[in-house]
Amino acid sequence: MNDQIRVFKLKFNPEDVNPEVLDAAFWEIDHLGIEEKDDYLLIYFEEGTFSASDTLSILEQFSLQDKVEVSDYTLEEKNWNQIWETHFEPISIKDEVYIRADFHPPQRDMLELIIQPKMAFGTGHHETTRAMIELMMDLDFDKKSALDMGCGTGVLGIYALKRQADFVDFIDNDKWCYDNTLENIRKNNLPDQHVFLADHLNHEKKYDIILANIHKNVILNQLKDYKNHLKPNGVLLVSGFYERDMPDILKKAEQFGLHYEKENIINNWCSLKLK
Repeated sequence: MNDQIRVFKLKFNPEDVNPEVLDAAFWEIDHLGIEEKDDYLLIYFEEGTFSASDTLSILEQFSLQDKVEVSDYTLEEKNWNQIWETHFEPISIKDEVYIRADFHPPQRDMLELIIQPKMAFGTGHHETTRAMIELMMDLDFDKKSALDMGCGTGVLGIYALKRQADFVDFIDNDKWCYDNTLENIRKNNLPDQHVFLADHLNHEKKYDIILANIHKNVILNQLKDYKNHLKPNGVLLVSGFYERDMPDILKKAEQFGLHYEKENIINNWCSLKLK
């Protein structure tokens, strides 16, 4: 990864632009992260991978080019981490799970997940991460095998390990996420796990539980792989898409024998439990 990050600021009037539409327009692009504010988005890219003209092309697809003001600037890697840490606050999920960085004081009465808030996606602040953890609360992980697909920071797999999963395999295609997951596993004093730098499953191992908080198109393309890597009666949790996308996911899932069990929707972001 380059030492520099290009940040695009998309400023808009909330009365003229639906933030969900603007967010969705860029969500499936290969970015490093999206920071959502009341009247603007900050979208982070590795330097040289995205341009102002690329931004305009996407806005034109959604007829937003005249309603969104675009500016961009370069951010040094060290400054990114400083900004990220400054804005990272610990969060509580249903008063049961507490996600914090190691520079925050501990919360002894909840199960703690210590996540170093670097660039990798998955600190728990996004609705999809929270929704996935809420679904995971109802699962039995004791002595189960799990896969955290598109692991980001590894927060979901780390939660599974702290719920006594036998082991968790972590996969992400971003070197930053790969390194961050290894770091976060150590920070939580967990045994070493297999962390793979890859964008697909390239082994024959099967799992009791697969966790995939990625994007709609990636999930649609990989549902067959997930089914083939689930043990009989295995559970698949997927997220990273809007509630309106749920019919597309369920239709494709049924083709591979994956059946709807439960949904969890937070601010129009959807997480599904399939079996």
